[in-house]
Amino acid sequence: MSLTEEDDVTVRRWATTTLAMAGLGVLLALSTPDRALVDTVLAGPQQLVDTRGPDVLVVVLAWALAALCWAWGLLGLVLTGLSAVPGAAGRVASVALLVLLPAGARRAAAVAVGLSLATG
Repeated sequence: MSLTEEDDVTVRRWATTTLAMAGLGVLLALSTPDRALVDTVLAGPQQLVDTRGPDVLVVVLAWALAALCWAWGLLGLVLTGLSAVPGAAGRVASVALLVLLPAGARRAAAVAVGLSLATG
């Protein structure tokens, strides 16, 4: 069985997106705030602001938001891959994908993948 040109583009998109997500995951892991700082934020953000300044709190919260967005994107990537599986598992993944990623997010992801291919 040979791949059609459309299948080849889909495989390249999947590979490009997976590579981009892996790279972002590595960057997030390398920039993770130390555990003591996160514990301080969770225990009392006001104390952290009073002792170290508001910028430290903003950096920790921005990292947490970035990690949450990355995890959501990863979930979408995994569900997209699983939706190609034949049978009930693929159908369940397709429905979960529609529920968890709104149409706007799916379109934005498609644009991002397209741009990554165009620049690559």
